[in-house]
Amino acid sequence: MIQNALLKTGNKWGFPNQFLWIALFSSAILPLFLGKLSPFALIVLTPIYFAVHAYFQRSLKVKIDLIGWVFIAILIIQIALAIITAKAPSDILFGLNFLPLLLYVFALPVLQNARVNNPIMLFANFSLVGALLAMCMALYAVYGLNISRGGYGLVNANDLSGLALLFGFLALVGMVGKDVRTKDMCIHAYLLVGPIAGLATILITGSRGALLAYGAMLFVTALFLLPKKMRLPGMLAIVAIIALAFLALIFIVQDSRVTALPEIIQSFLSGNAVTDKTANIRLVLYMGGIEAFLQAPVFGHGWANFVDVAATYFVEVSVRDEVVGIPQLHNDLINFAAASGIIGVLTYVACLAVPLIAVFRAPEDTYLKAKKLGVLLLVTCYAVRGLTDLMIGFEYGTSFFVIVLALLMSISAPKSKADT
Repeated sequence: MIQNALLKTGNKWGFPNQFLWIALFSSAILPLFLGKLSPFALIVLTPIYFAVHAYFQRSLKVKIDLIGWVFIAILIIQIALAIITAKAPSDILFGLNFLPLLLYVFALPVLQNARVNNPIMLFANFSLVGALLAMCMALYAVYGLNISRGGYGLVNANDLSGLALLFGFLALVGMVGKDVRTKDMCIHAYLLVGPIAGLATILITGSRGALLAYGAMLFVTALFLLPKKMRLPGMLAIVAIIALAFLALIFIVQDSRVTALPEIIQSFLSGNAVTDKTANIRLVLYMGGIEAFLQAPVFGHGWANFVDVAATYFVEVSVRDEVVGIPQLHNDLINFAAASGIIGVLTYVACLAVPLIAVFRAPEDTYLKAKKLGVLLLVTCYAVRGLTDLMIGFEYGTSFFVIVLALLMSISAPKSKADT
């Protein structure tokens, strides 16, 4: 009887609902404490919950959707590329870095059997709590423990700001019903605290990549939520918010890392020397990666060797010694290009584009507009942050991408009153 109760789809403590809570907690909150170790909770628990539920719940239908098939194809292609480019047998293991993509295939059917009263609000509220906790952790690390930029333990500053950024904006899906109505937005206006917490965390940690993504996600949100008549004022408001953020950094926080952004961009576009040290390091990495790609444009050099090959093209500048030994090139597109050539670049583009195609082709239901906004924000966050860091292709970023995507794609209206 206990077994039947745990496996019953409508039971709030049944296996599907248990996994729903685990997925939410492991994505939005656990990384704030375990940092780089946190995805392993999902990597271990997701297949276990899938296997147990599939075995005992005979009616569980495992139907792989478009996203799942594409993720399986990406995994197979990357393993094949690892075999082609391997210089030693151990190099093939680097293709297994894409195994977390299978978490989507395992997680989706279990999550689709979960039943809660209002899944979109559960997701939104969990996201808000995650963003607020990230902000609090950053505040305590910087002003309580005097840790520069707020990195602590296994949590680095960029990941901390990235978590606050992503989940701060994802909280806004709770403001979207079947139709974007002013009434719904007013009732759930407290969710607007999410993006504010995200911005505060970015300012505390001084994460420039996250700040760039913040502007892009704010733009996407405004286009999606605002009526057409309000879009121009909304865009002007976004520009004003970003300008005020820079003013706050200049006169209050005095964070030279972030306030140097306009100068860096101007120098790069004009062809002048970039004086910012961190920006110079990234430029050296990028140029080396591009040269490595041009040397092997079809299959790349393999994830085991691409940085070593890129290092042979690092220019002789003052920061060159600090660049050597960095394990990745701090740009997703360049990482994929140097490691797995144009074929790898296509898998990267597919990883980001196919979720958008799938959600915008999904059949209409109560939560579709909210799901569209959520997937748009997730992809925007990963695409823009991927310009300055590694987001896809290793267990941390990949695991959270696919689990959050599975959470969003599994949300649907209750099938009957008995399920709610």
